Amino acid sequence: MVFHDGACPLCQAEVMMLRHNDTDASIEFIDIHSECFDRESNGVTRDQALRALHGRIGNGRTLQGIDVFAEAYRRAGFSLAHGFMQRRWLRPVFEAGYRFFATNRKTISRLVGPAALKMMRRRYRNTSSRSASQGSG
Repeated sequence: MVFHDGACPLCQAEVMMLRHNDTDASIEFIDIHSECFDRESNGVTRDQALRALHGRIGNGRTLQGIDVFAEAYRRAGFSLAHGFMQRRWLRPVFEAGYRFFATNRKTISRLVGPAALKMMRRRYRNTSSRSASQGSG
């Protein structure tokens, strides 16, 4: 389960790409602004989810930041990206990059999000995608 900001165009583009490539629907996406987001059952508050990407895997363990991306990429079949994120010597680089992104997400999304979302919509417009019942934009 990945808790995402459905009001963020860059986040919407990422979810669209992951959802499209998650052919066995092993990732559940929940927009933290939707009525499906329940702080009590999810174990994460909206404020926490806005500060850093959160997810939860089958055993109930909560993941944060780069660990969420690594797990989502693995499930979506991006084994190369997943493999790089698992490399111990690259981990500090990914974590520093993610901290920078998380701190500046609104500005970065405002600058490149609309173009990224437009590109993903164009790329996936002729393919079937699962409904966004939990909201992803």
